[in-house]
This record gives sequence, structure tokens and C-alpha cells, in this order.
Amino acid sequence: MIKAQWMKSALAVIVVAGLLWSSVWTVAQDETGIVMRFGGVARTVPSGIHFTLPWPLESMLKTQTSLSRTMPVGFTYVEELSGQVGKASTREWLTGDTNIVKMEVTLFYTITNPVDYLYGASDLGDGTPRNMMIRRVAESVMTNLVASMGVDEALSTGKVQLRNKVLTRTQELLDQLKLGVTLTAFNLQSMAPPPEVQDAFNEVTSAKSYREQQFSEADGARATALPYARSQANRILQEAESYRTDLLGKAAGEAASFKKLASSLKANRDVTMHRFWLESVERILGQRRAMVLPPVPKGETQTVFVDMD
Repeated sequence: MIKAQWMKSALAVIVVAGLLWSSVWTVAQDETGIVMRFGGVARTVPSGIHFTLPWPLESMLKTQTSLSRTMPVGFTYVEELSGQVGKASTREWLTGDTNIVKMEVTLFYTITNPVDYLYGASDLGDGTPRNMMIRRVAESVMTNLVASMGVDEALSTGKVQLRNKVLTRTQELLDQLKLGVTLTAFNLQSMAPPPEVQDAFNEVTSAKSYREQQFSEADGARATALPYARSQANRILQEAESYRTDLLGKAAGEAASFKKLASSLKANRDVTMHRFWLESVERILGQRRAMVLPPVPKGETQTVFVDMD
């Protein structure tokens, strides 16, 4: 009798201990707890010690939500790890000018809604885990963005634009799919033409660099020649303006002299005409070698020495 009572007490203790063990939960600092009631989500709890109804009424799933996770894009080993056959074409994207570039990208994300992460979407029909949807969505966004760029832009200035737009658009699609994740970073590890055309691409790049160098040198020569040409043009304009001023001054002086002479002629015509005659004779004789001899009486002779120099 005593033994049976002791066994009942022990069984009661075990049952109570089991109930307590299934009702007390410890959630770590980097985790979020999801309380399940009859297979459905009842609530979520943060880190700390929490109590639930005994199993099988309630249970708890714990998910690391502060852990930074990675999702490679363009790495063939991702397929190999998941048991799929990797293809080299999965790393190739077609640019807007029909060139091919190879990209290897790593997306960083965290789980911000553990309920959506666990139950918002199911695994894909081909057996691919649902977290691989992050990669599928990112590949789709990258395909559209790269197709809108030229190869030169994609390999140079377009990288920053690509990073920002991939993060924004991929996040929008992931929110629509209710995956419960938030993208935190986009790491473009490599971006280059396929090895088969690398040499040809390098030649084209060198030719473009040489062209840019020629343009730069031409711009430098232009920048040097333009100031000199402008200074020469200004000098010619200044000389022309000075010559014009001199001509106008001389013309104005001659016009004033002519008016003064016309006034003098009008006032005293005889004296003025005589003065004109004397000035004309002086000007004409000043241009000729002339010798004036005194008159010689008739019948006489006079010896004259002429200097022929």
C-alpha cells in the first residue's frame, strides 16, 4: 500500500516536472521565440525567460534574428551544395549593347519577421529551399538592370547604381513574397567579361583609353591655343582701332585746314590765289634742279660752271 502510494507520488512529480519543463523557455539574446498553439502561431516573444502552456497545448520555435546571413549570386557552388548541376551561364549577364559580363555577388540579409520567414512562403516546386528565392529574385532584378546598361557603364560607373537599385527593388519583391527578410548589403565581388573574350575586350578597352587620351590632348592643345588666338585677335583689333583713330584725326585736321583755306579764299581771292601760285612754284621747283642766270647784254658771253653731281 505504501509502495503504491509512493509510486503515485513519484509519477505525479514526474508529470509536474515534465509539464514545467515543457512550459519554461529561454530565448537567447540573438533569437526571437515563436509560440505555437495547436500548430498555429500564437505570438512572438523577445529574448529572455518565457512561459507557455504545457505541451502539447503550446510549444516554441526559436529563430536567430540578429544573425547576418549571406546569399551568393552567380556562384556555381551554390547549386552544387544544394545537389543541383551548376551551369557557367548562371554567372553571365547580357548588357544593353549585347555584351556579356560575369558577376559574382554576395547579398547580406537578416530575418526581421520570423513568422513570415518560416511560414510566409513554402519551398519551391523543384525542391529548392525557400531562402533560395532571395537569390532567384536578385538574379531577376540584376538581369533587368544590367540589360539597361552598356558594358562600359556596367564595368565602371554603373556599379554604384547597380548596387543601390538591386537592394531597393529586390527588397520590394521580397516583401511582396512575405519572406520576412531585410537586405543589408550588396557586395559585388567580381565583374568582368568572360575569359574567352577577355583579350579582345582588353584590346577594345586599350583603344578606348587611347582615344580618350587623344581627346584629352586635343582639349589641352585647344585650351592652350584659344587664349593665344584671342590675344592675337585683341592685338589686331587694338592696332586697327589705333589706325582708325589716326586716320580720323588726320582727316579731321585736313578738313579743318581746307575749310579755313576756303574761308580765306572767299574773303581775299587775289591774295590767296597769289599765295597758291607761289606755293605751287616752290613745290615744283623744289623737285627739280634749276639755275637762274642774270641777263647777259647782247653781243656778250658769260662762262657758267655747272655742278653735275
